[in-house]
Amino acid sequence: MSLPKLILIEGFPGTGKSTLARKLAAELSIPRVDVDMILKTLLKSRSWKRPDYQPVEETHALAAQLVRDQLEAGASVILEAGDTGDWLWKEIDDLKEEGAFETVSFVLRAPLEVCAARAQARKDADPEKFILTREKVLAMEEGWKARSEVTRADGVLIDTTGSIEDTVAVMLGIVKGRATA
Repeated sequence: MSLPKLILIEGFPGTGKSTLARKLAAELSIPRVDVDMILKTLLKSRSWKRPDYQPVEETHALAAQLVRDQLEAGASVILEAGDTGDWLWKEIDDLKEEGAFETVSFVLRAPLEVCAARAQARKDADPEKFILTREKVLAMEEGWKARSEVTRADGVLIDTTGSIEDTVAVMLGIVKGRATA
């Protein structure tokens, strides 16, 4: 019997996290936990407005619990996050002490112009959101370049400028142990 997998998909806005996570989850028939969707749901359900208050810690706790529940049940799961950061790696370390599972981490990258164009083209994009997204992408660009060069031991850098189908095929090959990026 194979171990369940925790598949992490992270990257800055416009790299294709949501699209690729949805398609990969469908191909593998496994659930997907979307940190941004949890945050949006909390903001909407509690009438919190950005940027005055963001329930980041609560969002991370809920995402971690959903991932924990899947892995403890012996099921694989995809976690999609803009930046998983230290909060998630602490959870993963704790989980690994409790039970066995494999981790596959994808760090998505695309040129700034591509990310900005994708973010602007979203159906839900409004001018204020696009400005925030573009500023965030600009602010994160240098950090992500450095981080992508020295990614975690089990992390894989994925360039998302190619076709969605080809990118999913590469990711599937890596998850199933048949390919490397």
